[in-house]
Amino acid sequence: QTLNDDNGKREFHEMDEDNDGIVSKEDLEHFMDPRNKSHINNQITKLFSKVDDEPDDEHLSLDEIENHADIFIDLRLLDIEKALHNES
Repeated sequence: QTLNDDNGKREFHEMDEDNDGIVSKEDLEHFMDPRNKSHINNQITKLFSKVDDEPDDEHLSLDEIENHADIFIDLRLLDIEKALHNES
């Protein structure tokens, strides 16, 4: 994915919270925060793009999940859980 496609541009603008055309460290930290709804929605969109959702109904059956177990294992849920519990 590059910034030349619509999804890349949309993601950049979601990261650039103050719309100054630059993604600052603070912008990126907020965007990557697992509690940020935009971050969660982006992760779900990426997940569905990697899983063969057939029929394309935005619902995953047990077979669809089992067929792509590697993708679900790679979600790093433990890292997200750790981030949520290690608030400073």
